[in-house]
Amino acid sequence: MKRLALILLLLLAGGRIPASESAAPVTCLPLRSASKADVPFGTGESLTYVVHYKWGVINSDVAKGYVTVDSTRMSGKDVFRCRIYGRTAKFYDPFFKVREDFRTWLTMDGLVPLRFTRDTKEGGYYARDEYRYIRHGGDMHIAASLDSKTKGQRSLNLPLNDCTFDFLSLLFLARNVDVGRLQVGHKYNLSFALDDDVDNIYLVYKGREVRNVKNIGKVRTLKFAVQLVENEQFNDGTDMHMWLTDDGNRIPVLFEMPIKFGVVSGYLESREGLKYPMQSLVNE
Repeated sequence: MKRLALILLLLLAGGRIPASESAAPVTCLPLRSASKADVPFGTGESLTYVVHYKWGVINSDVAKGYVTVDSTRMSGKDVFRCRIYGRTAKFYDPFFKVREDFRTWLTMDGLVPLRFTRDTKEGGYYARDEYRYIRHGGDMHIAASLDSKTKGQRSLNLPLNDCTFDFLSLLFLARNVDVGRLQVGHKYNLSFALDDDVDNIYLVYKGREVRNVKNIGKVRTLKFAVQLVENEQFNDGTDMHMWLTDDGNRIPVLFEMPIKFGVVSGYLESREGLKYPMQSLVNE
């Protein structure tokens, strides 16, 4: 069941993988305007995802994830407050209860992260992270306040540059990518912070596809691959694939990730409060 907890964290957290020592310097994605009027989401957006696990005779929905966006003020700025909350299905709670709660605060103009929190409970394990983004002249760092069952309470400073994000702000930033400037097959180096580390991954644009999504139907999508570093759970060269709607909203509708013991996948179950009509739906 510990593997189940890892599966949920990886899917709901966008596939966190330890950085390779030889990873290239981080560069930003080509983005559209990040003004409040132009970003592909807004206050009131609510998405629900089903997480599925298949391995041998196991073929089951194991968890759900909930994504919400609202607004508040922080440091004198209007900000988006984005949240992902994940939980195991009731059937699995008696065996290994998992609750994952991630939140990030982004400026409405520019999508600049100001704060991030994580509250994880996995069986008898817990972890709590809080990041404050410090940008005062030449002093740029993430002030991290951390607590976990294995390491206890600690505070440290993590490196920060203009292309460093927590994984949740990185997810929302990626939705604002300028597809017209993406090159099919090109590796874009990304960086995000979680726990005590700043990690690197490769995001690869694979082009456009029409995919059938359960309970929704055929959807025109933009396909991306996240290239993962080999470790005890992943084979060398393993990719996590995700499909975003090819419309103004750019919402993730499908995820798929092979691991050494089966395949983890997820799909969009419901959506409310989208900023734009879901014009990516294929009408037959």
